[in-house]
Parts: sequence; C-alpha cells; structure tokens
Amino acid sequence: VTEQYTALVITIPINNPPQFETIPGNAFSFAENQTIVGQVIIFDPDSDPSDSANLLRLDVNGTDGNNSSVGNGMFDANLTDPNPVDDYFTYTIWYTPSARPNYEALPTTYTIDLNATDRDSSGSIVNQTTPLRITVTLTDEEEPPDIVSTENPIARTMFEDQDTSTILGFTPMEI
Repeated sequence: VTEQYTALVITIPINNPPQFETIPGNAFSFAENQTIVGQVIIFDPDSDPSDSANLLRLDVNGTDGNNSSVGNGMFDANLTDPNPVDDYFTYTIWYTPSARPNYEALPTTYTIDLNATDRDSSGSIVNQTTPLRITVTLTDEEEPPDIVSTENPIARTMFEDQDTSTILGFTPMEI
C-alpha cells in the first residue's frame, strides 16, 4: 500500500538583530587633533542600504553620568561601506565638534554606547542589538611649541656681561 501526501511549507522571513564584530577590549583610542576614532563592523543580512524598508542604523550615545557635555553628542557614526561584502557593514566613529580635540583642554576618557538597529521605511525600529558599551580614550601627541612675538623675525643684540633686565621682550635663560 502506497500513500501519497502533499505538504505546503511556508517560510516566513525573520528579521534577526544586527551583530557587532568584536572590538578588542571594547575600547578605542584616538590622538588629539584627529577626528577619526575607529571603525565598527556590524553583521546584518537583513539590511540593504539601497532599500528604505530594510535600513541598518548605528546610533552613538554618551553615557558619562549626569554631565551631558561629556561624551553625549561628541561622537557619531557614518556608514563608510555602502556596498558590504557578505552583509558586513563598516561604520566609522568620529569626533563631532568643529574644533579638533585638544588633550590638554578636554577630558581624556569617554564612555559611549553603540546601538545598532534595523529600521523600516517609516524609521520605526524593527529589531536591535543590546547596546555595546565602549571606552574612548583621547591620547596626547607631542606638539611643536608656539613662538609668540610681535616681531618677525625676532632679533636681539646683546653684549657679553650686559644687563638684560632692561631689554624689552627678553627673558634670560641659563645654558
């Protein structure tokens, strides 16, 4: 006896959350006077930058306690690879204020959360990752000294054993 059955199998696509590639130590460091902080790679087979119904977005949020001026709004992310290979999307994290970061004048450590979301054409979140907390460290760079003078070039004539305390703009130094 042989029986034959017909089955209907329906595959319903599921939008899986994006996944962060490993960031060593969950930390970035960047040098003062530079604006690029680092790159983040996100795997998301459900996103397509050319399709407004399947958009991947990476939000950067400052988390430094109650001080909203530290970290919050100081960093952002841009999709730098609009044609990903194998659904791996590359985002560049960058320092956003117009003045370049100055190690001597700013906090040197920031904490930010990276939140990757899939959004539909109306901008509503369809799926998202658990935010990834990152430490960002601003590093010091050796900078050449600034010479401040009203004269260009600076010229002074001195004689041996001369009293230099009366020469305008001259600061004696010992060699």
